[in-house]
Amino acid sequence: MRIHQFPSVLGLLVFAATGCGAAPTDTRTEVAAAISAGHADDSDEAAVWIIAKVGAVTGYCSGVVVAPHVVLTAAHCSKPDATYSVFLGADYMDAEAKALQTNYVAVTEHHPHPSRDPALNVNDIGVLITGEPIPRAAATISREPLTDADLGAPVRIVGYGQTEGGVNDSYGRRNEGQTLLAAFDATSLTLAGLPNICLFDSGGPTFMQRAGGDVVIGIHYLIQSETCAAQGWDVRVDAYSDFVDAYIDTFDPTPDAGPWQGDDAGDAASSEGDEAGDASHRTPRAKATGCAIGFEAPTCSYPMLVGLAIALASLRRIRRARARVASRRA
Repeated sequence: MRIHQFPSVLGLLVFAATGCGAAPTDTRTEVAAAISAGHADDSDEAAVWIIAKVGAVTGYCSGVVVAPHVVLTAAHCSKPDATYSVFLGADYMDAEAKALQTNYVAVTEHHPHPSRDPALNVNDIGVLITGEPIPRAAATISREPLTDADLGAPVRIVGYGQTEGGVNDSYGRRNEGQTLLAAFDATSLTLAGLPNICLFDSGGPTFMQRAGGDVVIGIHYLIQSETCAAQGWDVRVDAYSDFVDAYIDTFDPTPDAGPWQGDDAGDAASSEGDEAGDASHRTPRAKATGCAIGFEAPTCSYPMLVGLAIALASLRRIRRARARVASRRA
């Protein structure tokens, strides 16, 4: 399963205006794809497929259930006038599973992070709120900041995106892949090489093993290459745990439990992590091309907006991140 992200974060917010279609031919850098070089995943039932409709146009993203009424996803998988539902099955392309009404849960609210900036690709995280509790065990989000000791650690990426970059009929099946944490900064983390994320993986989770089991450390949102074989980026969940916990506490409060009083990860405005990991690693901030969500309408094709200087800077970051991981493996 491949999850690919491009240096842009357009996604569902722009599908109506850009005419993104079910068979997009554009090169993207966002995450809304399937895991490349991965395999079918029938066990991660907290990972779900998000369907958004505006008139005759349909958009898709991945997501992860983090509480009975709360689904965590990418902020660009949100459009104010869209109608959302969550598909709980493992394969949306399976006719029987697709027709089963118990596989769907209606979304009543959707909330992107209030500081989401699509021009700079920052704060690309959001939540969907369902009217009925989702009959799936929720995943646990990480509230523990990443450290240098986590670099090179194995992680598991999950999503419904394309399993092969540019192959438009290879999405809709939940897949997972094993890879390594290549780098991170204060609000994002990097996945390099294969397996990786791809188109329609946006909003899907990256899991890391902690003492208590698997936790969600990232949400897919950006890819560097339309082939989904280079570098992908996640939003760090620990950096936004206050944002997520506010919705969990509102819609699924724990009886007799006060506000969470864990570590000081705070939200994206926190300076924690600025000096953690590879200080040279930074998520591309320039607006690029992309369509994190797939569409069953006209196809879309966008001109590349990332300049040569940004491309060269990204290449240098990739080389530094890979060199660091290689040195830690040695």
